[in-house]
Amino acid sequence: GIDTFAAEVLTGNRRMLETLQIVAPQLDAETEARRYSTIQAADVDDVVTIDGAAALLNSLPPGTWAIVTSGFGVVVPVVLRNGGLPTPKILVTAEDVVHGKPAPEPYLLAAARLGRAPAECVVVEDSPAGLAAAAAAGMRSVAVASTHDPADLCAATLLAPRLADIRVTP
Repeated sequence: GIDTFAAEVLTGNRRMLETLQIVAPQLDAETEARRYSTIQAADVDDVVTIDGAAALLNSLPPGTWAIVTSGFGVVVPVVLRNGGLPTPKILVTAEDVVHGKPAPEPYLLAAARLGRAPAECVVVEDSPAGLAAAAAAGMRSVAVASTHDPADLCAATLLAPRLADIRVTP
């Protein structure tokens, strides 16, 4: 229904491309999504790095992790650089998949690019759609209860109140 659609649009549970196709079918969604992404990449002055992000990403050996996003690839490196965060070797964006989250395709592609079986992967997510994608891909997940109510993150294997609470041990 409309309430579900509004929640998905407002919480970023859809790729920009899919949202535009629904709310503005008269527009060329691909062109508009790229235009918006270019604007986003140029406007990073207000980017805030989440507490614990740098420590977590820097604790991971290079080549062992990926970023999977519903956004376009032009934005991610700029945001990471501006936030003082490392850039992974593997980046899966909206341009790389046909079906975004909650479909498993983005996470399965990341696992393949990392040379790992899905069961070997752990996804860190803050959205119900991302957690559904991880579960559908056969991956374990850690939900970060920073943007959604913990009750909405029940598809996760584990729940962390904050990103800073997650530690990776050998």
